[in-house]
Amino acid sequence: MLQPGARFAGYRIVRRIGAGGMGVVYLAEHPRLPRQDVLKLLPADHLADAGFRGRFDREAELAARLRHPNIVTVHDRGVTGGQPWIAMEYVPGTDAAALAGSPQLGPRRAAHIIDDAARGLDHAHRNGMLHRDVKPANILVTADPDREFGERALLTDFGIARLAREGTDLTRTGDVIATVSYAAPEQFTAGPVDHRADVYALGCTLFVLLTGEKLFPVSSTAAVVNAHLNAAPPAASDRAPGLPPAIDAVLYRALSKNPADRYDSCRAFSEEALRALESAFGGPPTPARPDLPHSPGPPTHTSARSRLSGGPHHDSPSPGWPTPTRSVTSSDSASSAASVAGTGQRRVRKRPIVVGTGALLLAAALTATAVFGTDNAGSEGTADPTAAPASDTGTPVSSVPGTATGTTPAGDGYTEARAEARGDNGDVSWNVLIPQVNGGTAAVADRFNNSVRAALQDQIDNAPASSKLTSGPPNQLHIGAGVLSALLTTARTSDPPSGEPKKLLATITINADNADPITLRDLFPDLDAGLNRLSDEAERLLPETAAGPDFDHRATRPRTENFHHWVATDKGMAIHFEEGSVAPPGKRLITITVPWRALADVLDPALAEVLRG
Repeated sequence: MLQPGARFAGYRIVRRIGAGGMGVVYLAEHPRLPRQDVLKLLPADHLADAGFRGRFDREAELAARLRHPNIVTVHDRGVTGGQPWIAMEYVPGTDAAALAGSPQLGPRRAAHIIDDAARGLDHAHRNGMLHRDVKPANILVTADPDREFGERALLTDFGIARLAREGTDLTRTGDVIATVSYAAPEQFTAGPVDHRADVYALGCTLFVLLTGEKLFPVSSTAAVVNAHLNAAPPAASDRAPGLPPAIDAVLYRALSKNPADRYDSCRAFSEEALRALESAFGGPPTPARPDLPHSPGPPTHTSARSRLSGGPHHDSPSPGWPTPTRSVTSSDSASSAASVAGTGQRRVRKRPIVVGTGALLLAAALTATAVFGTDNAGSEGTADPTAAPASDTGTPVSSVPGTATGTTPAGDGYTEARAEARGDNGDVSWNVLIPQVNGGTAAVADRFNNSVRAALQDQIDNAPASSKLTSGPPNQLHIGAGVLSALLTTARTSDPPSGEPKKLLATITINADNADPITLRDLFPDLDAGLNRLSDEAERLLPETAAGPDFDHRATRPRTENFHHWVATDKGMAIHFEEGSVAPPGKRLITITVPWRALADVLDPALAEVLRG
């Protein structure tokens, strides 16, 4: 155990915060910056255990991809003297487990904590990640005087999180590694697990915060598992008299045995809970809102290299969002319009993509990444590992009807459209034209359109107070024979204005045949080889752009974060660099196009066919 004053990885240890199965946690002073961080070290008795070490590394790998006010931030990781460690921002306060059953935790405060956690979870889901271990101990609560209860909740501990595409198996040598008291029924079976398992766990967590008791407080693990699988959830109002029956109805839905019967996003659940409790206990009413789908698509599907068997699931457009007019072209013949069994959707071209028998199920979550520059640097300080960026007031996007702007068929009948999204949540206002598609296959179009909306929602949720989002440089939309790809650009200004508007980027690319997202990891079977090739091509092409020969070479290093803003085009992979990355701010957004032929030997062969049509 490290003692106060000891040096480790350059940090000076202040004190030990605590320990758990996945790590020993210390408060430490940063070696170069005037701040305190949290250091999480893998316990010594697990150093030789490949499974524990893998989950420890996974926590840093996955959590570092997420930047959100309600998710703890990972700063760095490394190995010192054979000891793996993760550095996270320090968030002073407590965790929700310590508040459960406390007289200071009223129903409305509990619901607000859950709503904050829901924001973080939906952000993770939108970015293709499942947490899989949501529970009160993994929700940190820290002071934030600008919020209604003077606090903000942050989600932590991504130790057993998974990228959705990596599959759904939750066991290790037969043992469930999620916390059993909060695990969804499907986590104990061979069935697929998606984002709605996190909805279930969040429901269990709210039940504990409201009642001070676990959902199924039985004595053995086997009995808990059996209850999750077979027992009806008890009424929270029976455990805590005084709670309104309305909250029982909300919890019953969140805790449904069948994932299809649950809320489709964590925010949809948390806002229903807020409405039920604020109606009973006072406080400003939570307005009914169009629920922006956390992820644009069906609960599960196969990887981006495979076809969807049985046809795509149709996602209903969100109320309040423009629904592009369906445009059926000559490609929608009577034969191709035949309905897919059980879905009512039209089937598109049967592109022969071969899939191995071991293909993993993918929980529906498109990767749509927004870039927020330095505005995510928030208050320092955790109750256990970790801190988040500045506070947000994330309110879903509302909009007015969109207008179709293109009529030329492409792909399998998809046409270009755009929609105007505008609104004001009291802290952030927006009036943005977003790229959309009409026609084609309904489920694919809905998935693509919803993912663009989700990307805009991320930008709104992460904008500081008194900000305004408007359309930035022209958006891009590519409709290829086998792919739909878009660049969403917005300009963010503050009130009062401070310098030039900050330009934000988000990119979305999906397979037009089966609605699967296409990411860098899908493009390149050997990700390192693919990133090295992109790095070499960027070094070759950037001197010919506005960045000039003196561009910042740090932005071309072979790292995922340097190349994740890309759009598929007929000519190649158009890579967009965020403002201030390869060139000084004010140089406009820098774009290079890497020809497909330059990537031919590192691209996945099946996806190369899709991208080139």
